[in-house]
Amino acid sequence: MKNPQTSDNERLLALKFLLHFVGDIHQPLHAATRTDPQIGHEDFGGNCVGVLRGNDRDPIRLHSYWDTNLVVAAVGQDENRAVTELMPLITASSQKEWAKGTPADWAQESHGLAKSSVYAGVIDKAPVQTDFVFKDRDGKPDERCGKSKVYKIDPSYDQQGIKVVEEQLAKAAVRLAWLLKENLQ
Repeated sequence: MKNPQTSDNERLLALKFLLHFVGDIHQPLHAATRTDPQIGHEDFGGNCVGVLRGNDRDPIRLHSYWDTNLVVAAVGQDENRAVTELMPLITASSQKEWAKGTPADWAQESHGLAKSSVYAGVIDKAPVQTDFVFKDRDGKPDERCGKSKVYKIDPSYDQQGIKVVEEQLAKAAVRLAWLLKENLQ
């Protein structure tokens, strides 16, 4: 992005990839996967773990729950609301602290959160179903998953998850700004 000989189209593409990668590295399930010790099957970053919230009858993937549901619950779908929600978290001291480290360190941090905050409160309970079959985008059984376990989550899991999501989004914003500054000067 810094090279003046790079075409505008290539710079735009590089910027899009940077935005995507910085966002993804802060989503804990993009930095972790788990193998169920009872069946020896990988869950592909929570994509093969079902969760039910409240009186829901149709499980959703744990990964989607963190990628979408908790993000909307934390900051809504409006950019202005997101800024309003996240700005109080971005203090001078948090900016200084969060700009430290490397992308590999940030991925390790997200991996730790997957273990301590994403999987905890889900897989440490008895599943309510052990033979659920997720469908792929074509409506066919998702062959990666086979038979998946489904867990019921409670409102306290939501509240804890929203706090994690808010902080991860704020960290991503600070770190993206830092990367852009470093790579565009």
